[in-house]
Amino acid sequence: MRIAKRLSILLLALLLAATVALFGACASGNDDNTNTGDDTQQGGDNTGDDNTGDDNTGGDNTGDNTGDNTGDDNTDDDTPTVRPTIKLSSTYLQLTVGEEATEITATVENSEEDVTWRSMNSNVATVEASDEDPNVGLITAVAAGSTSVRATIGNVYATVLVSVSREITADYSEDITIDADLSDWTEAELTKTISIDGDGGEGDTYADDDYKSATFYGVLDKNGLYLAVDVYHGIYQSKESTWWHNSQFEIFMGTGGALHYFVYADGDDTTFTGSDAQTKCGIGRDGGTTEMQVSWKTEKATDPQPTGTYHTIVEVFVPMGEISSYIGDAYLRVGVAWKSKDDGSGTDFDTCGNGEAAGGEPDNFWVPAGAWTDNADMTYVTEDGIYLRSEYNSLS
Repeated sequence: MRIAKRLSILLLALLLAATVALFGACASGNDDNTNTGDDTQQGGDNTGDDNTGDDNTGGDNTGDNTGDNTGDDNTDDDTPTVRPTIKLSSTYLQLTVGEEATEITATVENSEEDVTWRSMNSNVATVEASDEDPNVGLITAVAAGSTSVRATIGNVYATVLVSVSREITADYSEDITIDADLSDWTEAELTKTISIDGDGGEGDTYADDDYKSATFYGVLDKNGLYLAVDVYHGIYQSKESTWWHNSQFEIFMGTGGALHYFVYADGDDTTFTGSDAQTKCGIGRDGGTTEMQVSWKTEKATDPQPTGTYHTIVEVFVPMGEISSYIGDAYLRVGVAWKSKDDGSGTDFDTCGNGEAAGGEPDNFWVPAGAWTDNADMTYVTEDGIYLRSEYNSLS
């Protein structure tokens, strides 16, 4: 009995020890699992969200930084774009119908490409690249008019303006002599003139101007421009140190007075004895020299002109080399005027009414009505004569 009791106690102790051991093992397992779980979550935080996903690899560093640096900052903004430049050897060409293979050269920088050539109106002028050098354009004048020719690389281009006129074939070199004698103009039937008359027509507006007049002649040929003026005037002034204070014939070409010539009296004195004539004159051109040929003759006017008045003829030839760039379609725009004594004093002006200056009132600047010297109303000089703008427009 005593032995059985002891065995029972021993078994109970063993059972208790086993139970304690079992609980200890369970506690140890729970601690390990908890720590491992926590570390994995931290890994999840570091790898998934903080390090790999959002902050480091996926979101901020790899995704955003690569997009910003490559797309916007480095490629688009930081790398400069160099555009090509094109410069042409001329910006304006004056050609005649049928003129072929006029060269225009394009100089290109910042590009290895050749230019392409294009005429904006091939009915007026055509262009093609030279076989030897594609940056040389060959222009052919087809018909009268104006157009532009472009040399282009991509969306960059340079332009040359091209004006084409009919060829001037008339030749008056054997018909007109620059000698202040206008009979040869009549013989050559060059009688289309324009004029200013002080008599005022039927109304006889300015009776004291009845005798005054200026008749202007003009014709264009392949050699150049012929002009003349035949004037009856009241004052003859010469030998003044300032050219526009003398009696003068003024000539303008190109609107805005681009080309200005003047011929002025330069006789030995302002008196005449008997039938003597003054033949000296001075010539000039604003902004350049001139090969202009001139003849001047002033003499005392005779009946039916009033005593003490004057008759002047001035004849002029301007060579083609000086005016070719101003020629249009077989015409030249020319402004002409006669002026006698402009000394700035306000007195002794040789005035004439019924012209364009001062609205038709008496003025010392004698310009035919309907014309002006340096604007859209400049006259047209052709191979046939000189025309008011309104007359020329009505020809067609």
